[in-house]
Amino acid sequence: MLRHGVQCRIIDKLEVPSDKSKALAIHARTLEIMENMKVVDKMLDNGNQAHGFSLYNGGTRILQVSASELESPYPCILMIPQPSTEAVLLEHFQSFGGKVERGGELVAFTQHDTSVTATLKHPDGKEEVLT
Repeated sequence: MLRHGVQCRIIDKLEVPSDKSKALAIHARTLEIMENMKVVDKMLDNGNQAHGFSLYNGGTRILQVSASELESPYPCILMIPQPSTEAVLLEHFQSFGGKVERGGELVAFTQHDTSVTATLKHPDGKEEVLT
């Protein structure tokens, strides 16, 4: 059983976690959700808090944004590379007995009135159909 008693499977087509970052910022509301998950401290330890930023066109500032005024326990934008975020979340998931199944992929799914049928393709080429 995982955190709220809901069993799940995570299937990741990548054989190993990516070392590339497609996301770099986590906003205050997401940090609040991560606090509820009990991972916010690890996230904050692995990132840098930005309390605002400015955009420039040439030498002229055209926009200034302050996160310090957000009504949140986390009035910032957390700058953290995606591989670091994924590592914290994976460790947390594993602490509840979760496992990421790597090298497979979802190849099809069909929505029914009360369920979904999914077809997974495993690394060895075998397919699994589950509802």
